[in-house]
Amino acid sequence: MIKNIPVQINTGAVKDMPKISKEIERLERELKKSPKNKDLLDEMKEQKEKFEKIEGGLADGLKKLNDLHKDLSDQLATMTARKDLPDSLKPKIDQLSKIIKGGRAAELKDLATSEKREELHSNPSKLTRVAADLSGDGADFNKIEEDIDAAIDKEYAEEWKKVEASINKLCSDAKPPVRPEAVNAVNILKEKFAALKKARYKDYEKKVADLNSYFKTEIANAAEKAEISTFRSGYPALKGKTKLNIIDDALAKGLTAADTKKKLDDALVNQRKPSKAQWTQYLGMTGYTINGISDKYDGLAIHVTFDKNSWGKDSDGGICVASNSADVIMDKLFGSVDWTYQLHATLEIKNKNNKQPHVYWDGTANHWDTTAADNGKDQAWQNKGKAKLTSVLAGVKADIKTKIQKAIELEGAI
Repeated sequence: MIKNIPVQINTGAVKDMPKISKEIERLERELKKSPKNKDLLDEMKEQKEKFEKIEGGLADGLKKLNDLHKDLSDQLATMTARKDLPDSLKPKIDQLSKIIKGGRAAELKDLATSEKREELHSNPSKLTRVAADLSGDGADFNKIEEDIDAAIDKEYAEEWKKVEASINKLCSDAKPPVRPEAVNAVNILKEKFAALKKARYKDYEKKVADLNSYFKTEIANAAEKAEISTFRSGYPALKGKTKLNIIDDALAKGLTAADTKKKLDDALVNQRKPSKAQWTQYLGMTGYTINGISDKYDGLAIHVTFDKNSWGKDSDGGICVASNSADVIMDKLFGSVDWTYQLHATLEIKNKNNKQPHVYWDGTANHWDTTAADNGKDQAWQNKGKAKLTSVLAGVKADIKTKIQKAIELEGAI
């Protein structure tokens, strides 16, 4: 494209050049008489600067025309070498080339001669006429460029429709289907098709095939992302934050839907096997005492306690809530350890050896006979006491079982 047209050349001040020349001649005569007269010297300097400025404007105008001529010559050469020129426009291009190489080149050469002879001082219209002609040539060139693009666009309109239809079909056939907007189809087609049009006589079919191949890859990627995005509404049992983090990470890293599904499946498997830390927090057993026990027997307080050894060996990620009942999970958590370490209820009374009577998770009881004997209690007292602690322990178990059942319903999201 030819820019900076029409060329603007200011020749308005040229009309003053004869007057300025006469004034310079007068000052030269005066200075011969008074060569050191400061006023005359200053005035001479001023008049010469005016003259040189006007001359510089003419020279600058001539340079603009020569630059425009070179730009036109170069761009015409590039245009002529194009392989996609419509036959209908070749005569116009040839005609403009002849004008630029012939008549305009001769006119510029003549202008250069006129400038040297200072003929432009009295006839600046010669310069402005050539400027108008060259500017018109630039406008003609730009119009030809527009006509070339329009002709090629028309010629390739059907090809565009074919390629666009092919891309749309690729989108609709994707699993799941992909909207053309998802792969920026229209904008990319415009960009790629511009290059395709210039290849009309060189590997065109291969370039179309490459374009289809490009979109196949892009559409496949978009389909993968679309399928991955559907997982957002799936896996309802998986903790929201865990699920979303996996999906967002997969989209960012370009993972396949299959790989993403495996990560989600693995996360769900892990979620269904809570860690010991999760169980202790969820069951409210972060310390060593079951809170909320206010029962008494014979005026004596009862408490229920446990320690780190009261938890079964599978309690830390070894129990799947999806494949075990609440009873089995509860037994694996607390009933599978040796009775001496089990969660147990204690009656707050001591024997002479400072021991207190207990009832353990599996029903084992100890220290009742010595505690009764040392405190003047009979067998009936022991039996009722054991029954009371067993009842308290049963309440604790029931509460734990209720929470475990809820953990099963939550698929381990505790």
